[in-house]
Amino acid sequence: MTYEKPWMSEEEIAVISGRLHKNDVMLEWGSGGSTNYFPQFVRQYYSIEHDGAWFDQIKPNIANNVNYNFVPVDFPLTPVTKKYQVSTYIDFVEHFKVKKFDKVLIDGRGRGWCAEKIIPYLKEESIVFIHDYWDRPNYHIVEKWYDVVDAVKTGQGIVALKIKKEFFVAEPALNQIEQGMSEFSCIFINTYYPRFVEAFYQGHPYLATASYADQLAALQASRFGDADFYSSHLNAMGWQTYDLIVNVGPLQAAWAKEHGATQSAYKLIEKQLEVLKPDVVYLQDLSLATPELISWARRYARLIVGQIASPVPNVDVKAFDLLLSSFPHFVDDFRRQNITAYYQHLAFDERVLEDVAGLPRDIPVSFVGGLSLSHGKGLAFLETLAGLTQMDFWGYGADLLASDSAIQARHHGEVWGIEMFEKLARSQITLNRHIDVAGHFANNMRLFEATGCGALLITDYKDNLSELFEIGKEIVVYRSAAECAALIEYYLSRPDEARKIANAGQVRTLRDYSYRVNAKETSAILKRHLHYQVAAQTLPAVSLSKVSYGKEEIAERQIKKKHLTAWKSEAIPARQRALVQQELSRMFAGDIPLPFSVMSFALQSILTAGQSVLEIGCASGYYAEIIPYLLKKKIVYTGVDYSEALINMARDYYPQGDFQVADGKNLPFDHDCFDVVISSCILLHVTNALEHIQETIRVAKRYIVVHRTPVCRSRATQYYKKFAYAEETVELRYNEAELLGKFYSQGCRFVRFIEFAANAGADEFEVTYILEKIVGLA
Repeated sequence: MTYEKPWMSEEEIAVISGRLHKNDVMLEWGSGGSTNYFPQFVRQYYSIEHDGAWFDQIKPNIANNVNYNFVPVDFPLTPVTKKYQVSTYIDFVEHFKVKKFDKVLIDGRGRGWCAEKIIPYLKEESIVFIHDYWDRPNYHIVEKWYDVVDAVKTGQGIVALKIKKEFFVAEPALNQIEQGMSEFSCIFINTYYPRFVEAFYQGHPYLATASYADQLAALQASRFGDADFYSSHLNAMGWQTYDLIVNVGPLQAAWAKEHGATQSAYKLIEKQLEVLKPDVVYLQDLSLATPELISWARRYARLIVGQIASPVPNVDVKAFDLLLSSFPHFVDDFRRQNITAYYQHLAFDERVLEDVAGLPRDIPVSFVGGLSLSHGKGLAFLETLAGLTQMDFWGYGADLLASDSAIQARHHGEVWGIEMFEKLARSQITLNRHIDVAGHFANNMRLFEATGCGALLITDYKDNLSELFEIGKEIVVYRSAAECAALIEYYLSRPDEARKIANAGQVRTLRDYSYRVNAKETSAILKRHLHYQVAAQTLPAVSLSKVSYGKEEIAERQIKKKHLTAWKSEAIPARQRALVQQELSRMFAGDIPLPFSVMSFALQSILTAGQSVLEIGCASGYYAEIIPYLLKKKIVYTGVDYSEALINMARDYYPQGDFQVADGKNLPFDHDCFDVVISSCILLHVTNALEHIQETIRVAKRYIVVHRTPVCRSRATQYYKKFAYAEETVELRYNEAELLGKFYSQGCRFVRFIEFAANAGADEFEVTYILEKIVGLA
């Protein structure tokens, strides 16, 4: 067979062919003579070509070990300046059932983006070749991910690259796969605005007859709505994910054709669930949750999840296993209905910044968003503001405006997806206004889209806004139309000050409010609830009469070493966790166990979102879940316990957590390390309380919570031996004044206490204390 050589110099060909081996699996973007020549040196060769005429010319001559694919770019008649223009072409590598490539040749469109895309598909020793490299400086951005190992700088030029160690993505370890860590699957079911769908297919008429994969890729590349923001980042967490956009006719028709399905549009969802059999069905549009769809999901999935950030439709929300909402008041309302509900803020996808890179900020002030009757008072507010400022408007709903509307003359029509993000990226200042259903709470996509795109966000004041952004330093707020207009005028006249705040807001969003960050939380929540379905069947039966019993008063001298080490028993974790699971089930059903509510109340006013918490005596780590759930705040949690068996269980239940084996009297942390330190049922089981208190105070920045402490007020400290989960241990009931005196002597002051059980006649009280570390004394 004659092998036509690629259009490269002999020296360039040698750089590639000299590194190829007969067992290599190789990929190329951009075909030609290379597609005919290099496959002879490797075991399997994959090629992606965007030009249909060129594809037809090359195809007759390809070898049997070549998988050759024609993948047109999304915008074939325009110069490539944004990634979304070629995203379907770049992302096509996902269609190959190849985990890792040995060699990659990039000689087509969007070469820098291809080099970034391929990173997770590389082995440590893989080599990536980029042709026409040296005279195109825009490609050189790839050197932040790769080291140059060889190069030819004459002629067209070629570079050979190897992934830097810090960017190498390893395959999951075999034991992780065996444990199911990479085997969960989730289907996201969504709908798109019909007007967007109509406009999109009119602009891309060839897509209506394209494959399902190509249509889905093109739709998601437009960055409309949620796009693949949820699924792609959950996929990066080890999940198998799917997106169903069930009201896009051509897309669903393509799926039906490819799977031989004959069902009508709505019933096709049942067939899709049957084929995909996901662990989780995740509805992003709750209006789809008819009894029929819920029954299909229940038949094929283990967990049904819903997400809501808009008025709740007329559906049975109790049919869901759990709900997520960015409205705190929605979460409270769902919990009052005994529904498991999580608070999760909305987010921004950093990939959008690649799509809008390099745009000038030439729009002084913008409002980018829809106008509808659901905006209520907001629409009247925008009309007032349009008369006070020179704001430009984009979005749907202009047809609702009166002919004499002040908005009408400066409304530039609908923008969707990337076009919308481009308007935000071009804006110096952008306005936000919540719809009426938001109530007193900040929550809409524009908060994060605007700040993520680097515009100065001026938004309406909401009670929880300061928990999301630092007002005046990351965003600006108004309370009236007049104040809003004055703020716009002020910051337009002070562009440096406006840019400083806008930059800080963007940094905050990219750090705390990205879909990547949200996906970690979502993955943990979903895995935990799937785990609980199995754990309930494996934990032992627990009797409350065997949790704590056989209590007997003793003298201090009668305490033995076995009493002080009893909680290290390997028999305790499963017995205790069985009780914890019962209490968690009550919490998720809206019946919060008393110890959980006491902890929540103790922390409510002293712990803000994003702060760090250390729990000493964390057992199996359940407060890592309870605290953020009840407070509706993300925290940075660390748990320590002296029982290795309990810590191992904590790591199993909460793999994202930070758990360490440590004794409370000798903690492995620096001074002033945690915003809040919780001493969780520790002091009642030790005889050297002062040593523990000193360490607790040392590592705390400010607040200390001494949780669930039995005390007496008129007697001296009492000592008991008892059985806990069938293990004999010791329990102390401290004299309250003596106990608090130990904290005061080490530089703490009393803040408040929560007395949650009392028997005054027996001088027995159960108390949680909140203390504050006094700076300079501890």
